[in-house]
Amino acid sequence: SFSAQIAAPACLRAKFILMAEPFDHEVTIRRQRFANTDNGFAVLDADTADDPVVLVGPLAHLEIGERAHVTGTRVTNSRFGEQVQVSAARPLPPEDRTALNRQSFAP
Repeated sequence: SFSAQIAAPACLRAKFILMAEPFDHEVTIRRQRFANTDNGFAVLDADTADDPVVLVGPLAHLEIGERAHVTGTRVTNSRFGEQVQVSAARPLPPEDRTALNRQSFAP
């Protein structure tokens, strides 16, 4: 007997981008959901001055509590919801002396 396995059409497996707008903000990293140190890809939770955001892209170099200037595209992904697809993330100096001291003495 012959049995064929039929894969779902590509359109059903694809992740659709429902909305996209430019993103250019300073953020503070709050949590690391995932990071691949081999290729630098990471998924991070962060805060802007206005609201929390999920960042995806070349972010593995950023640490929890660190400030960064992030550019990219804010998208609504059909599978993962609202997130920022990051094109660049530049670490910023700490905002206050306490943060600077913590960073200076970190192992």
